[in-house]
Amino acid sequence: MRWLPLVALLIGCSARTPPVPEVSVTPLADLSGPMSVVERLSDDLNEGDQSALRMAIQPDHPLAQWEPELLNDPAWRELVDQWVEELVMHAGTGQWQFRQLVTVGSGWRAEYRLVHENFAVEYFYFDIGDGPQGLRIEDMGNHLFQMSQVQLMDHLYHQLMREYGEAEQPFNHFFSYLQPYGEGEVDKSVFVKAYRQLPKEIQANSLTRELVLRALSGNESQWYSGLPSNMVHRLYGDDYRLMQTNTCLSDLDADCRGIFERLPATLRNDVAMQTEMGIRALHRGELERAGAYADAALADSDDYLPTFWLSLQVALGEDDHSSAIASLDRLSRQFDLPLDKTILFEVYPAAGERLLASSDFTQWAQRVQEEEAQ
Repeated sequence: MRWLPLVALLIGCSARTPPVPEVSVTPLADLSGPMSVVERLSDDLNEGDQSALRMAIQPDHPLAQWEPELLNDPAWRELVDQWVEELVMHAGTGQWQFRQLVTVGSGWRAEYRLVHENFAVEYFYFDIGDGPQGLRIEDMGNHLFQMSQVQLMDHLYHQLMREYGEAEQPFNHFFSYLQPYGEGEVDKSVFVKAYRQLPKEIQANSLTRELVLRALSGNESQWYSGLPSNMVHRLYGDDYRLMQTNTCLSDLDADCRGIFERLPATLRNDVAMQTEMGIRALHRGELERAGAYADAALADSDDYLPTFWLSLQVALGEDDHSSAIASLDRLSRQFDLPLDKTILFEVYPAAGERLLASSDFTQWAQRVQEEEAQ
């Protein structure tokens, strides 16, 4: 779960925690404009069309409200173009799946699920506003973190300006380690030492915590390895629940139900999250609970392959051949998954063999063959 490596240089928020935007569902009658932006955005993201994305993503410089000349700042435009380039590179051949459109303030937020080839999932958002040239994307972010890209730059600019001209510049000194660490020129231990040498109040503020979390998690998946436990706790606070959940889920033997339940509902109810929890329940032998997670996942989306694998396992565990065939049908038709017994019957191989010997399977296989022959 990694967010734009380049942005390790750009990240941060001020010592004040940003207000949580009010989010609500938009009436369908009001969606035609932003939904047309979403449709184009979905196509551009999945095609990796950097040129089109640069045209769509047009955030204002965060200081332009005080310095209007920054509206046409070429350095800011170059920075935004770098965000787009890194976003496309980061997504690679993954699939962007649109989740929902909600109102945020006077604009809209398009929520996305990025599904990588290995089915690792990230949750991004793009904020849509109405500018002088019409609707445009004014900001974007990853739900792993607290700050959107524009918010990060806004608070970072202010923080750096606070120390400008001061004899002691502890934050600026720490900040000077970010790029070398991100580019592999400075060891993790050196970067962590620079953070721990900061005054306690700067260590604890939201800007510094966000910078450190983004830098560490952007460099390695097991970023917390070797760090003092109190430092990890201090970095998380009570703000980074998705990151905490992902850290827990990286340990296959961990019981993550407690931290999972603390996730915001929009993430907790997502198909990928419900499926992951269902697979864990399945491996714990909690078949009924796994089935409940599978049902909740399917209620959110029918476009996520692992959910149908989970529902197939639950059906096999219950010897429910009708439901098993339904899941098998979706896996083979919608996702073109090869009928590999090792994969399909991983949890309940004996039940899988019983399914193959059943009349339900024979009838389904014959029906598929007849349709393919037409």
